[in-house]
Amino acid sequence: MTGSKGSRVSRGDPAGRPYPEPGTRNPEPQTPPGPYRLNLDGPMTAHALVLRLVGRNKSVLEIGPASGYLSRRLVEAGSRVTGIEADAEAASRADHPGIHLICGSVEEEETLRKIQGGFDVVVLADVLEHLRWPEQTLLRMRAFLNPGGYAVVSLPNIANWKTRIGLLLGRFEYSDEGIMDRTHLRFFTKRSAEEMILKAGYEVLEFHPGATRMPRILLKTWPTLCAVHLVFKIAPREARA
Repeated sequence: MTGSKGSRVSRGDPAGRPYPEPGTRNPEPQTPPGPYRLNLDGPMTAHALVLRLVGRNKSVLEIGPASGYLSRRLVEAGSRVTGIEADAEAASRADHPGIHLICGSVEEEETLRKIQGGFDVVVLADVLEHLRWPEQTLLRMRAFLNPGGYAVVSLPNIANWKTRIGLLLGRFEYSDEGIMDRTHLRFFTKRSAEEMILKAGYEVLEFHPGATRMPRILLKTWPTLCAVHLVFKIAPREARA
């Protein structure tokens, strides 16, 4: 996720390497290089919040599983996971007996046509900020939710206090990871994230500010200032009527 030890979304394979063959499996978890690995350093990290909101024994569609470190935890919790990943190198690590992997971009119709059945939960953990049209992706995910299903969305918080101080000092500098990851195409505050969610036809069931090393009292008191991640549990509005 984005942020300290966060995940990443697929960015394609500029080298043109082939996707892994169906028979090529990696049953044992592998630690991906760089900052993209599971972060459960406390109950308020984005990964911990996402896992808690998904729960156990669910059918899950995960968008952008990268190397599959979050998917594996979901499988360990009894869930059945389908993942959509466009990065061939990441997909080769995400491929696992407990994960049905679809190689391709979630923004392409050809990829979406490969999805079979419905799901209890759709997970978009630090994915939407990398997409050209995140609102459309959210809208399309509704078609894959079972009745009573919901989505779990995690987004980096551009309104975090560190970013605000940088702006006050005239700095808006990209980095290799975190809120200012140079691969981000969109930036979100809590308000703009909620607007996108509403426009896509969802309602917010739960909101949780996420951070790794931040006292919970500060996160609860000033969530939009202290959060590194904005984590939402959302459901289609008509399904809740």
